[in-house]
Amino acid sequence: MKTMNLNPTLKTLVRCANRFSNLSDDTVAAIREIAATEDPDAIPVLARFMRTPGIVGREAALGIYRHFGQLAAEPMRRIVAKSKDEDQIRNAYRVLAALGDGCAMRAVSAHCWADLDEADAIAAAVTKVANDAGGPPGASGGAGE
Repeated sequence: MKTMNLNPTLKTLVRCANRFSNLSDDTVAAIREIAATEDPDAIPVLARFMRTPGIVGREAALGIYRHFGQLAAEPMRRIVAKSKDEDQIRNAYRVLAALGDGCAMRAVSAHCWADLDEADAIAAAVTKVANDAGGPPGASGGAGE
């Protein structure tokens, strides 16, 4: 993401967010800070994070909804119409549904194979983070195994 036209605070937050793994708690915290600026230039920044499956994409969508409300409706409609990224489109629909768009509400309430894929991606990410951290408590192979 080009940061040259962003205000200095937003630019710093974007650079910080870009340093983290997309599966980290640090990324989620950075997304929350970017949204909290309530700078309209943050909408395309957050929209980029909506391409990430799981908690990161959902957190970006939630930040857009909470901090920008109706101001985000048109950018989300453009994503639905023009994006080729499935996760970004799904998250844009989530924002539009939260804003009361009837078509988006029907789209997000429909259960489809993509919901199962997303659930699998979230479970895999959680497992990877747990394994990288040494596994869940009690998984060390203690006595009795």
